[in-house]
Amino acid sequence: MVYFLGNVLSPTDSNQPEADDETFAFTYDESEKMDCTGLPIRLEHNDHLVVGEVKKQWSDPDGRKWIVGHLPGNNYESLFARHAIKESSDGHKYYQGLSLGHRWTLFED
Repeated sequence: MVYFLGNVLSPTDSNQPEADDETFAFTYDESEKMDCTGLPIRLEHNDHLVVGEVKKQWSDPDGRKWIVGHLPGNNYESLFARHAIKESSDGHKYYQGLSLGHRWTLFED
């Protein structure tokens, strides 16, 4: 069994990297209300490549959202995911971070 810790949302203040992107600039309240527990962990956002799930989550006082993910499987995709998050002998990781996938809709009103 492999568990990992990851950050899925940046701070929610005006200094966040996504502050000018209205599709990803979450407010503190939105970050606090977001429950990631039980969400699938996917390779490259692909619906057919589920390799684990979010087991725990919490927010920092600045709005950062953190998760603990679990990669339980023994199929090819799960084995790849487990090796892709480990640091190699030369300090390299295939996956350097997490990416939160979401859908965004803007209504005219």
